[in-house]
Amino acid sequence: MNAAVVLALSFALAAFAAAKDIRVAADGSGDHKKLSKALDKAVPGDVIVIKKASGMVGAILKTGSDFILDGVVAGSPAEAAGLKKGERIAAVDGVATAGRSMPEVVLRIRGPVGTTVELTVAGESGERVATIVRGEIRVEIKDDLSKMRIAQGEEDFETAAEYARKLAEGGSVDAQAYLAFQHHNGQGVKKDPKKAFFWASRAAEAGDAGAQRLLAWFYQRGAGTPQDHSQSLYWNKKAVEKNDPYAMVNLATAYENGWAVQADPAAALALYRRALKLELNAETASAVQSRVTLLERAAAAPAPAVANSPAPAAPAPVAPTAPAAIRSDLDDLPAARPVNPNAVAVVIGVERYRENLPKADFAAGDARLAAEYFRRILGVSEENLVVLTDDRATKSDFEKYFEQWLPNHADKDSEVFVFFSGHGAPDPAKGDAYLVPYDGDPTYIKQTGYSVKRLYAQLGKLPAKSVTVALDSCFSGAGGRSVLAKGARPLVTVQQGAPPARITVLSASASDQISNSYQEKGRGLFTYFLLKGLKEKGDLEGAYEYLGPEVSRVARRVYNSDQTPQRREGK
Repeated sequence: MNAAVVLALSFALAAFAAAKDIRVAADGSGDHKKLSKALDKAVPGDVIVIKKASGMVGAILKTGSDFILDGVVAGSPAEAAGLKKGERIAAVDGVATAGRSMPEVVLRIRGPVGTTVELTVAGESGERVATIVRGEIRVEIKDDLSKMRIAQGEEDFETAAEYARKLAEGGSVDAQAYLAFQHHNGQGVKKDPKKAFFWASRAAEAGDAGAQRLLAWFYQRGAGTPQDHSQSLYWNKKAVEKNDPYAMVNLATAYENGWAVQADPAAALALYRRALKLELNAETASAVQSRVTLLERAAAAPAPAVANSPAPAAPAPVAPTAPAAIRSDLDDLPAARPVNPNAVAVVIGVERYRENLPKADFAAGDARLAAEYFRRILGVSEENLVVLTDDRATKSDFEKYFEQWLPNHADKDSEVFVFFSGHGAPDPAKGDAYLVPYDGDPTYIKQTGYSVKRLYAQLGKLPAKSVTVALDSCFSGAGGRSVLAKGARPLVTVQQGAPPARITVLSASASDQISNSYQEKGRGLFTYFLLKGLKEKGDLEGAYEYLGPEVSRVARRVYNSDQTPQRREGK
């Protein structure tokens, strides 16, 4: 088993009366049939004992933490030696860890079963030396996710993929991220960029750093999805926020070369240095160190003399770079406030549509930025937040999260927030308003859309203290963020229905108006001023009072159109 995987396994070895040890030999023969059968018959509480030359210590090291312990595997030699979460491994067999890479330290910690390793551990009471006898690898079976991880660690990729597929479809983020990489690499499953992108999108939206980095790679190269350098930049930054060292390298490369961002050698150098302190493979670490050396030399070199210098030669033509991502003041994020355990949010942005509809410019980015503001200003936790964009925002996704997920997460004290950025559409026969999901078709809007009346009815059933709905869309069918069936005429009056009690609806425009995109800022016009108001006023009440005049002003001056945000309170 890979050492990093061994260190990451942290399943408690609880005592079960009916629990049993299932021994599996790992002799390097590559025959995984015995492991697969062992996993199939294992039930929660059983312990898989993997007998191999390399032994287990059971220390779980936190990534990027200067070898701080994130915990120890229950029942492991590390636990028996008294190692505790928060302590730091200062040396291994007398060799200091300071300045060394994670792989190098891990390599020193692991070794044959039955041999000893001395760990110098620093804690609140000072340093001590713990002598640990490396033991067999023991992993308790808790569920199918633990089975997937065991198969993954033993490189039985087909078995791991079988478990991952079921888990991913059930919503497991770890399994979704695993499937994304497996479809990307063709390990255990057929290599398939579209499936890899599909699963990476879901895991990335849920916050998995590895999936976020992989998604950035897809967008950069146009693999499994149209090329989009601004999206690549966005997802690399999200992964860097979670301390992913490879995302740091990718983002540093973008800054060094000016890919979709202004070239910034100093920012690139800082990111390369950060990455070197974390866990990189030897090849990547060597390449990064070379870039650091070159950038340091360039920074230390004196500026060339100007006087009496010959005219510089004309630069050789270079390939055009991707256009820089549109940036606004909203990208300077506000400080995070404490988590509000009662805050729950569903955030949706549909920019591209399956049925070849016009793009709803910036809608996916609107949703991602709105989610970040909801986290930071409204205190919505990751556990209570769902973000759906593009092909993850199908009609069945609307039904799942509005009609099942929200009722499971909202209680009488909850403050619920719903945000939608994308196209709306009217029913030409009755004038009812519909949100258009990724797979929506305005010609069959009753069958493929999600009606606003249905949304209000579902939200009205919640026992929540309050519900706030923000809609950056329009329903007139006259353009902007609205679409209409071919051959139908735009409607003037659209019936959205009155919201139930405790529900406040903030709409981007009146029923006979269109909702504009704010091209200069790279956002929906309503979304831009909603989030700017949140940032400046600190709550949705103040944000609405702020955004109304601003949206109307910009719509008239820049787009020569009327756009008047609306607020409706349920009775």
